[in-house]
Amino acid sequence: MLTCLLKKLENHLSWTLMVFGVFSLDLSRRTLPLKQEI
Repeated sequence: MLTCLLKKLENHLSWTLMVFGVFSLDLSRRTLPLKQEI
């Protein structure tokens, strides 16, 4: 029971990290042209 819960939590964590990584990458890509303009 506990191991199953931990596995689910780990899976959820990896997904959150992946989404966060993609989001921050997208954000840095959008702010890069702005920095070049200045």
